[in-house]
Amino acid sequence: MREAVRSGALSSAHDVAEGGLAVALAECAIAGRLGAAISLGEGAAGILVSGPEAGLRALAERTQVRLIGLVGGGSAAEGGGRLRIELDGELQIDASVEQLAEAHREGIAGLFA
Repeated sequence: MREAVRSGALSSAHDVAEGGLAVALAECAIAGRLGAAISLGEGAAGILVSGPEAGLRALAERTQVRLIGLVGGGSAAEGGGRLRIELDGELQIDASVEQLAEAHREGIAGLFA
């Protein structure tokens, strides 16, 4: 994973640990100042990665990869977009990256309680 990020094949890699997937997604959105649209079902924990399609396809040749959404939703100048997370088709989280950054400063775990 590290080599794929260093080489530019992937844009980011973030472990899904403390706080779970929603917190990892929020931290990635804050770091990249970009939103994302995510649709989830049941699944195991792992490593959250982002990158261009070619990099993700190359990674999928070496390990199991599951597409859960798309990064985007605005630039930093536009406030960084929004993070929208659906679970089994129902909207669970819809927050601007700025709201996420503010919550992170105050303790992000409370946002997803």
